[in-house]
Amino acid sequence: MIRILIVEDNAVVAMHLKILLEQNGYQVIGKCARGGDAILVAKSELPDLIFMDIMLEDEVDGIEAMHKIREFSHAPAIFMSALTDKESVEKMNQIQNVKLTKKPFKETELLSLAKQLLSF
Repeated sequence: MIRILIVEDNAVVAMHLKILLEQNGYQVIGKCARGGDAILVAKSELPDLIFMDIMLEDEVDGIEAMHKIREFSHAPAIFMSALTDKESVEKMNQIQNVKLTKKPFKETELLSLAKQLLSF
C-alpha cells in the first residue's frame, strides 16, 4: 500500500485530504501542520508520497521542509498552495520530482498528480 504524509496547517483541508486518499486506497501515515514536524515524520516513516502545503504555521515553510527532506528521501511531492508567486514557484522548481496544484484543489486533479508521480 502506498504510504502518504500530509503536511497542511488547515485542519479541515488536511482531514478532507486524508479521507479522499484513504477512500482511494492510500495509507495516510501522518498529518503535520508544521514544516519542522514534517521533516521528523518523513525521516522516521519514509513516506512514498508527500502532500505539502507551501505556507505553514511555523518558520519552516513547505519548500524549505522539502529541501531538508531531500537530504534523506527522494519521495515525490505534491505542493498545494493558494498563493503561487513567482519566487515560490522558482524555489519549488529547484526540487526534483514535485508537482504543484492550486488551492482550492480539485480531487480528481490531486489523484491524477499522485498517480503520475508514483508511476516513475
